[in-house]
Amino acid sequence: MHEQRVGASARASRADGLGEFLAFYDDSVTPLFRYLCRLCGGDRALAEDLAQETFVAALVQLNAGGVEQLTLGWLLVVGRHKFVDHLRRLEVEHRKLVLVGWPRAEVIDVRDDELVAAIRSLPPLQRAAITLRYGDDLSVRAVGDALGKTRRATESLLARGLRSLRSGLSEGGADG
Repeated sequence: MHEQRVGASARASRADGLGEFLAFYDDSVTPLFRYLCRLCGGDRALAEDLAQETFVAALVQLNAGGVEQLTLGWLLVVGRHKFVDHLRRLEVEHRKLVLVGWPRAEVIDVRDDELVAAIRSLPPLQRAAITLRYGDDLSVRAVGDALGKTRRATESLLARGLRSLRSGLSEGGADG
C-alpha cells in the first residue's frame, strides 16, 4: 500500500510539473518566437522550428534535473544556441556542396522593410554576427564565442556584414 501512495504522489508531482511547464510555455512562446524570428532575419518557418527545438531541449533539461527553474532568459540563451547550431549545420552543408562543385543559391524573401531585406540577404554567418552584435547587444567577444570564431574572425565578419548592409541599403534606396 505504501508503494501505491508513492506511485500516486509521483504521478501527481509529474502532473504538477507538466502544468507548470505548460504555463511557462504559454508565457514564453511569443517572446521566444519573436527573438528567434529576429535572429533568423524574419524567416518565420525557421524561427518556428528553432522554437520547437528550444522547448524540447528545455523539457529534456528539466526532466534530467539540468535546470531547477525555467526562466525566459535561460530559454532565450538556449534558443540562441539552437540558432548557432543551425548556422553551423548550414556551413558544413555549404562546404560539402562546394567540394562537389554545386553552386550555392540563396533564396531571399523580399519584404517591404529595407533593413529586414538587407539583413536577410547577408550570408548566414554575417547575418548571425550582425544580429547578435547589434540586435542582442552582445560584445564582439561574446559573438565570437557564440559562433565559435576568434575575435579577429568575428571582427571581420562584422565588418563584411556592415559593408554588405550599407551596400544593399544604398542600392535599395537608389531604386526606390
